[in-house]
Amino acid sequence: MRNSQFSTGARKQVSGAILLLIIIAFVAACLASYNNLFSHPARLYLHAERGGLQMFPDNRVLMRGMEIGKVASVARGANGNGVDIALNIDPARLRTVPENVHVSLEQLTAFGSKAAILTIPDGPPAPSIRPDTTLSVDRVTVEANSLFDKLQNVLVTAQPAKVNALLGGFADGLRGNGEKIGELVEVSDRYLGKVNNDLPQLRKDFDNGAKVLDLYAGVSPDLLRILGNVTVTSNTVVDRRDDLHDTLTTVARVANTGERFFASNGDDIISLARNLTPTTALLRKYSPELSCTLQGLDQANKGFLTSDGNTVPGVVSMTTFAPATEPYRYPQDLPNMNADFGPGCHGLPVLEGFKVPPSLNYEFNRSDQKRGTGKNTLELPRRPLVAQLFGGSAVSPRNGYQEQRQQEDARRERNSQGTGEGGR
Repeated sequence: MRNSQFSTGARKQVSGAILLLIIIAFVAACLASYNNLFSHPARLYLHAERGGLQMFPDNRVLMRGMEIGKVASVARGANGNGVDIALNIDPARLRTVPENVHVSLEQLTAFGSKAAILTIPDGPPAPSIRPDTTLSVDRVTVEANSLFDKLQNVLVTAQPAKVNALLGGFADGLRGNGEKIGELVEVSDRYLGKVNNDLPQLRKDFDNGAKVLDLYAGVSPDLLRILGNVTVTSNTVVDRRDDLHDTLTTVARVANTGERFFASNGDDIISLARNLTPTTALLRKYSPELSCTLQGLDQANKGFLTSDGNTVPGVVSMTTFAPATEPYRYPQDLPNMNADFGPGCHGLPVLEGFKVPPSLNYEFNRSDQKRGTGKNTLELPRRPLVAQLFGGSAVSPRNGYQEQRQQEDARRERNSQGTGEGGR
């Protein structure tokens, strides 16, 4: 019976020990599962300029508000440059992380630890990120302790007692000036309203100013080159200042001489210019003939050139017979130019030379006669052949020709004497 009781007690103890071992194994399995001892997480690496005081291992890694991993380690970067952070990411969740993901280290509460926040950018989906990829941190939030530290530095620098005195004096200065301050605020509001209406034009002016600055930036090398050249020129002027002084002195003397010359001869120069006006007007009227004349000479010169470029020697002339005209009589046949047909090239620059241009086929008559083309009939001159061959002295005075000349000379002398008496 004792043996039966002993065996029953032993079985209870063994069963209790087994139950205790099962409980311990279950708790250990839960702890190992919580610490990811049964999984092999994927590793990502972050590099940031700073990590902050609240970045520790086992901090959470969040994407879209869900935890996808934890911080594995936080270490100082190589050569003390920034912070290197290793992340353990759930392999199943790593496939949802794109390769262009943005990373920021943000503090979710005022005094809590930081978390690595993964943000998926807008746009078309990108391929999944690969394990062991190093990402750059875009933004790191400021912790409360850093904020208080900076605030403390500000307060130490600003000296609150002096700030209090300044604010007290400012308050005393504002006391009793509420109406003026209100008017100032109202005027400022009007000014701000006007400035607000002018903002589009101001923006346009800024744009134009940017274009002008770009233009100046483009021409600045040339401008600097010009300034360099001006520097060389100015140095040359300084080196040759004595010569420049002599030159200016000479110019001043010439100017004084010119002043005296024009003062003495100014009226004569004006009269000369006034007298040259009809001549210059005539030259201006017939100036178109100059170009065609020069071109005609050039064409004629080309006609005298041989194939090897030499000029043909000799003289070329054109001789023809013309109908007989009346012999020359004085003073009836004195020259009287009435060429009023205006400028004309008369076939130049291309002129064959075999016939007279039709525009020149007329004679110049006196002003009281109409322009004609001359007589084209064959006539015998009234002058005797002997006079034509040997001159007027070979003709007898009785032939009438010499008598006619004498009568004309006497009549001309009487006319001249009558004119002299009338003048007296």
